[in-house]
Amino acid sequence: MDSPNLSMRSAGFTNDTDSCRSSTLLHWNFFLAANYIRVERTIFILMGLITQETILLASIIKKSEKGFDGYLCSVQPE
Repeated sequence: MDSPNLSMRSAGFTNDTDSCRSSTLLHWNFFLAANYIRVERTIFILMGLITQETILLASIIKKSEKGFDGYLCSVQPE
């Protein structure tokens, strides 16, 4: 008959501090990786929004430089 400690070990439960420590480190690695991915995604979203706003602002400036007939406005000398 198996000892209780051996059956617990075969079920994946150990009271070994090294395995507990490595499990904790693995958990922290996943946690940090998930946060890194979240930060990267936020940066890419912000970069996309900044790019869209820049394109929109450039098109507004370009349209404001043109007259109603589509030609560039020019100051006529008097």
